Amino acid sequence: MDSCDWLKRAIMKICVLGAGVVGVSTAFALSRLGHEVEVIDRADCVASGASHANGAQLSWSHTDPMASPAILGKLPAFLVGLDPAMRIHLSLKPNFLGWGLSFLRHCTPSLFEGGRRKRHQLAEDSRLALSEFERDFAGAKMRRTGIGKIVLAQTLGQQRAMLQSEKYHTAEQCVEIEPALKSWGGNNLGGLYAPDDCALDTVYFCTRLKDEAETKYGTKFRFGETIHSISTKQGRIDGVTTETGHTRCDAVIVCLGNDVNALVRPLGLSVPICSVRGYSVTLPAKAHAPKASLTDLTHKIVFANLGDKIRIAGFADINALQERSARRVETLIDIARNCWPDIADYEAEPSAWTGARPMTPSGIPVIGPTSIEGLFLNAGHGSLGYTFAAGSAQRIANQIGGPS
Repeated sequence: MDSCDWLKRAIMKICVLGAGVVGVSTAFALSRLGHEVEVIDRADCVASGASHANGAQLSWSHTDPMASPAILGKLPAFLVGLDPAMRIHLSLKPNFLGWGLSFLRHCTPSLFEGGRRKRHQLAEDSRLALSEFERDFAGAKMRRTGIGKIVLAQTLGQQRAMLQSEKYHTAEQCVEIEPALKSWGGNNLGGLYAPDDCALDTVYFCTRLKDEAETKYGTKFRFGETIHSISTKQGRIDGVTTETGHTRCDAVIVCLGNDVNALVRPLGLSVPICSVRGYSVTLPAKAHAPKASLTDLTHKIVFANLGDKIRIAGFADINALQERSARRVETLIDIARNCWPDIADYEAEPSAWTGARPMTPSGIPVIGPTSIEGLFLNAGHGSLGYTFAAGSAQRIANQIGGPS
């Protein structure tokens, strides 16, 4: 009998730990199946951590893993701080060293291609899952503020890698798609255009899913509760203990990002993740702000239209300290202003954010059951946690199943 078969026989009480994009999506997917779902998070509202002000792009089309053959030659520059797109802060801790060696192994061509296929499939699963979620909404679908995305080539190497793709458009075609590129200050050697990708604010996304889940399915959200432990009995989930007491349940889904190991290590489990810190600023949009989202591969920066605001997000700092975030935000603003000076009011007080995204060495998140019956993991999504959230949630829902 499949390890999840016992779960599929009745309506279950399920605790989802974490109320970011992954946790809220997972709760919605399980609630649709008829289960009694409670979401627990120490924050006061949804999307308060790594989900809060990320790049706001649902990037179904561009999902390549960070671990790639191309990154190997750039590692020295990343290590000594010569490339602002990425920083690597070394540590002698065994967990980091093990993660780093595994990351290097996944930079081989074969493992990179395998990871690329898996991530592309998960992104496609997410696109389909989100459409299914919205069909169940009592209200209207979510408002997309930016339609389509251009991944811009600024070097000949980037252009060569794109030329064989049916999504490739010349520089002139990209400007025709997005006239705001006329003021782009960097190189424009064409790019990949994906009309189905979009921009959607993550706080709005999570709030809509939460409201729909509460209204339609009776899903409970418990905010402001610190989770202390997960308990088991005879090899099976027994419940979750928080500062307010113990909650018995039939299944637990851990969607806690970088905090996942603090809860599962006492149970003899471990998830191979490392924090990859990203940064963003949200600024008032100007009249010539782009309608489409844009990804700048050279600087690892994305620009997203959020209506009357522009979200600029970027960088990937591995094992970075939060204390250095202010300087990185300043660098992000400086690069964005030089690249695209006319799209945002850079003199306004920015709404700045930094978040530590949990990433596995391969870039493939850990989604599924553990050796403990009733305990599932949904963690390690890295910088594409938003893009992967709905698909990851649906995979968990498919594994658990609904009442038969």
